[in-house]
Parts: sequence; C-alpha cells; structure tokens
Amino acid sequence: AEVREGIGWLEALLALPTASDPTDARARGLDALGGLKYWQAKPEQAWDLYEEAVAIRRQLGDEHALARALLQSAWAAAAQGDVDRGIHRAREARDLFQRTGDTPSADLVSDWIVVEPIMIGAGGGDPGLAVEAETRSLDALRSLGRAHDATDALGGLAMLHRMLGDPDAGIPIARASIAAWHELGNLGRLPLAFKVLAALELQAGEPRRAVRLEAAAQRLSEDVGGDLFQIFGQLGDPIEEARPLLGAEEHARAVEEGRALSLDEQIAYALRE
Repeated sequence: AEVREGIGWLEALLALPTASDPTDARARGLDALGGLKYWQAKPEQAWDLYEEAVAIRRQLGDEHALARALLQSAWAAAAQGDVDRGIHRAREARDLFQRTGDTPSADLVSDWIVVEPIMIGAGGGDPGLAVEAETRSLDALRSLGRAHDATDALGGLAMLHRMLGDPDAGIPIARASIAAWHELGNLGRLPLAFKVLAALELQAGEPRRAVRLEAAAQRLSEDVGGDLFQIFGQLGDPIEEARPLLGAEEHARAVEEGRALSLDEQIAYALRE
C-alpha cells in the first residue's frame, strides 16, 4: 500500500518533537505528505499541509522554494474546485520564479494557468489552446529531464484530447503515460492513468475495454491506498456509462475480469491495441 505506508511514515516523522520547528526539513516533509494526501483525493487536507509549508517558506525567505510551495498549494486549491484561489497562488509562484531567474518554471506555470480551468471544467477557456499549452509544457519538461512532471503532462494531454472528442489522438498518449508511470515505479499515479484510458476507450466505442480498465483502476487504487479523483478531466464513470451498452451479464463479467488482473496483466492489457 504505497500511499498509505508513505503517509504513515511522514505523519510519524512530522509528529516528532524534534520536527516541530519551522525548518526547511519540516517544510519538505509537509510538502511530501501534502502530495500523498492529494493523491488520496483529500485536497482539503493537502491544502492545510501546503499552507504550513508556504508559511515556513515565507519565514525562511527562500523565494524559489516559496514559489514551489505556492504552486503545490495552487494544485490543492484547484482540486477543491477553487479555481480563483488556485490561479492567484499560481500567479504569485510564476512571478517569484521569474524574479529568481527561473524562466523555464515561470513559463510552465503560465501554461498551468491556461490548462487548469479547462481540466476541472470551471467554464471559459479554449480546450484547443489548452492542448497547445500542455504540449508546450510536455516538451519543456522533457528537455529539462523532469520525467515525473513530463508523465503528468502526458496524462493531462490525454484528458484534453478526450474533451475535444478525439480519442484517436488521446488513446496513444494515455497508453504512453501508463507505460511511463510503470517504468518510473509510481503505482500511486497509475489508477488515474487507467481511468483516463478507460474514458477514452469508451469514447472510441470500446465499452468492454473501458469497463475492464476502470475496474482495474479501482482495484489498483484500493491496493495502493490512493483514490480516484473525479474532478480532473471530466472523466465521468466509465463503468456506469458503459452499462447500457453491454448486456447485464457481459457488464458484470467485464468488471470481474478487470478487478482480477494482476499489475503486470493490467499494464499489458492497457498497452495492447
């Protein structure tokens, strides 16, 4: 249970009397715990942890570290549906990155500000421009060697293609994100990647595959102790949406088959055309 175990370790460390001072080490621990809470679909708890980290960074006076902490809190605000607060934090982070000479990070945050309102369905914005921004971010992250963040951008790009009604473009990208997360050994990120592919497969007219993939995502999420965000990408519920497209027996069998797959089988099935 990758996520649950990580949370347990970090909560124990942060609760130590020696870890209570507002130090760089505590801020880093809060940031890590906030990330795991975020991927448990608990953005309110993540926000509180990031807020303490932001306060420590402000106190310590490291503007570049503060910019990173502000961007993390922007993600947590967006995950709660508070787009305005998220963008406000992101703009502050962007300006600090620019002031500290980190133009690549400032540019990435500028693209985040374009993409994020589209991703959570906040209204307004142009999905086509968001695809351009996410593609730009993906290229930049790859050139910077930031494999984790680049894989995150792949998933975002796949979601955006689904919003545009283009599963032919989105499915290969979603598969690439699954392969990359698996190669990076990040099991906590695979459930959402599977859900993205499931939504795209359903859009492409493959309800049986969609159900198996969503069922696999749910099982994997339970195993690693995370949860499936329902807010990002407007992904819906592929299992329920596929129900009227399949017979009752076929639908139930697809759910059972998806949940029965081992991790290696899940990966192989997802990547099989």
